[in-house]
Amino acid sequence: MSTKEAMAYTDNDAHARVLSIQSHVVSGYAGNKCAIFPMQVHGFEVDTINSVQFSNHTGYAHFKGHVLGIDQLKELYEGLRLSDLLDYTHCLTGYVRDQLVLEEICKIIGDLRGRNSKLFYVCDPVMGDNGEFYVSKSLLTTYANELVPMADIITPNQFELEVLTKMKVKCEDDVILAMKKLLDTVPKVVVTSTELDVNSNRLCGYFGERSGERFVGTGDLFSSLLLVWLHKSNGCLLVRFQIHPYGALTPKSLELRIVQSVDHLINPKSSVKITPKTTLIYYS
Repeated sequence: MSTKEAMAYTDNDAHARVLSIQSHVVSGYAGNKCAIFPMQVHGFEVDTINSVQFSNHTGYAHFKGHVLGIDQLKELYEGLRLSDLLDYTHCLTGYVRDQLVLEEICKIIGDLRGRNSKLFYVCDPVMGDNGEFYVSKSLLTTYANELVPMADIITPNQFELEVLTKMKVKCEDDVILAMKKLLDTVPKVVVTSTELDVNSNRLCGYFGERSGERFVGTGDLFSSLLLVWLHKSNGCLLVRFQIHPYGALTPKSLELRIVQSVDHLINPKSSVKITPKTTLIYYS
């Protein structure tokens, strides 16, 4: 890291401390494996609790591992409490597979807010995509009634926006109505992917051409960088990213290159022409 880059850290960044609760993989990039490094290179202290610990992401033909249980989560959090290590400024949550663990996370967010009323919480309500759940549908009730209302910003994809609002999203007007419904309970909503034809610029949004490949972990990376740049810019955010495919289209070749992209994480540059295609951002 250059001296100039190091000097870019502010005193505000030095005091930023994040608790990130989401999945983890031994090999490759998904969940916390995507989120930790981008936040750390911006000077954030990042503590993690892994909701699942898998050998690799589930896009491979095989994976092994285990799911965090509620007793394990309680034990980890109690250890942090007893050691007086709960002075977090931010919290980030993503993929959670267990219903009881998700309910306990609600209690954790409430406890952290009680300790720091200015705690900034980014919630990625990971439930499914392309019209299908890949977690139990029982998690939806907890997200909709408890966790989402506690968040400062949420990052659902199109499917998650639909199930959270009980609305079918087929066009831009549907997105606006669904977002406004969520804005009754959460200050900011970012829809991270859609399949819509956008016909106007009525949304406060940033749109980029969609890559033909499907990369695992891009949403986790996006949420972590959203947290970083909202903090650094006091809410004035410009999101820019570009993906380059590497070789044959296999799960291994489509892993994100997080470490190799450190310069782009610190000082993002865009060579992509922005067009109305993918990401919608709306806030009150």
